[in-house]
Amino acid sequence: MQWFRDLRIRTKLLASFGAVLVLLGLLGVFAASRLAVVNAQSRIIAENWLPATEVSSAMAAVAANVRIAQYRHVASTSADAMADAQRAVVQRTGVLDSLDRVYEGLVVVPEERVLLQRFREQWSAYMEEWPAIEALSRGDRGDAAGARLRDAMPRFEAATTTLGRLVALNHDGGMAASARAATVYRTARWVLG
Repeated sequence: MQWFRDLRIRTKLLASFGAVLVLLGLLGVFAASRLAVVNAQSRIIAENWLPATEVSSAMAAVAANVRIAQYRHVASTSADAMADAQRAVVQRTGVLDSLDRVYEGLVVVPEERVLLQRFREQWSAYMEEWPAIEALSRGDRGDAAGARLRDAMPRFEAATTTLGRLVALNHDGGMAASARAATVYRTARWVLG
């Protein structure tokens, strides 16, 4: 360190300020990189996990509304009420199909794709029963239609359970992204603090 002591004060001051500037620059680069990670996690939450949670939750609600409309059909005592219930089944099934297509665009992890495909198969298996149930209902065989609709309940529950797993998967994904962002923030605050 003799060489440093031999330097003029002006040179020592310039070297010290230069070292401080380099250190501040490195801290700035570190802070910017950590902010980029926090921003990326926030975008993932806002652009994927949250919308996917909302859409999968809406799918579960619409599926329940389809079943309610089916029960209304079976319980109807007039042709008008039955026609209204059938329109509701068709309309709500269309909404569910639309939500399914929206959700398809939000899939980011393989498990989501597996669950979405499983739901589609289970829902299709459930809805395969509807034409026969509807025919019984229209033929004034409400008891038989109701019994068959109740017998289809396990298929309906399987489909909605799968939707529940999709909701949970997306909720957990959002929470994990939030936790990653919080960890990065705490680390950066400790380093910069």
